[in-house]
Amino acid sequence: INPFEAKALAPASEPVLMDPFGSPVSKIIVNEQVLFQSEITNKQDKKQEFVYIVHITNSERITVSLSWFRSELPPNDKFNVSQSWTPDSSGTYDVETFVWDSIEGETILSPSRKISVEVAP
Repeated sequence: INPFEAKALAPASEPVLMDPFGSPVSKIIVNEQVLFQSEITNKQDKKQEFVYIVHITNSERITVSLSWFRSELPPNDKFNVSQSWTPDSSGTYDVETFVWDSIEGETILSPSRKISVEVAP
């Protein structure tokens, strides 16, 4: 196990693709909304404020989407969080998620997670 992972205060799972109704998605299509969902676990005995950030880049490493969700987790609790994206062109994209204590990112609560996705025309 990665030493950083072991001391993560609120680790997040790798993002999974969902449709707006909460069903798993196997194919992303241009102009159709998709959600990137992760489960965040607060491993502490105190509540933890967090920001879930989703950063999407195209094959040229240009940012095409940056969004975030801010909330807090009760002590020793789990929460499924997601951010939506509607791609406007086909291709390969990298999706990286972050969990920080604030949008300024003073404390990293989880290792970042990165997946690649294909968007079909």
